[in-house]
Amino acid sequence: MKVSTIMHTDLATVGPNETLIGLLCSMRGKASRLLYVIDAAGRLLGVISSYDLLKVLTPFYLDSNMARAMGEDENFAARILEENKGTVAKDIMVSRCVTLFEDAHFVEAEVLFTEKGVNALPVLANDGRLLGEVDRGAMVAELICLFGRICPELR
Repeated sequence: MKVSTIMHTDLATVGPNETLIGLLCSMRGKASRLLYVIDAAGRLLGVISSYDLLKVLTPFYLDSNMARAMGEDENFAARILEENKGTVAKDIMVSRCVTLFEDAHFVEAEVLFTEKGVNALPVLANDGRLLGEVDRGAMVAELICLFGRICPELR
């Protein structure tokens, strides 16, 4: 089974010069925790995870005690956005990311999840265009279908 048959295709994609506000808007309502940075031809340039965004949005000097004392401070949020208004996707993205090609066997995805410590992988066409994403949920769903053919309890 190829990863192209189990990948998700409803991805959040942005250009390398997308602003922080644009990144946050692009991520809203998407199931994936990843933003994919692509060029005009749809080729993958990099990936921005939720963790990468939170690193930008949470000041380095903030500790748990300070965070607890803040309460519901909307001024803090406004200040963070103002401090980072010049931040764009290419400033945050990880350009050296693990990928799969569309014709990779789906078991290769699980091996990479384990080896690289990731939970989702971008799936690329041979020319580098982003086609989709395979994650552990898709893997489990596929295995349930596969095992359901030989195990009546899983049908």
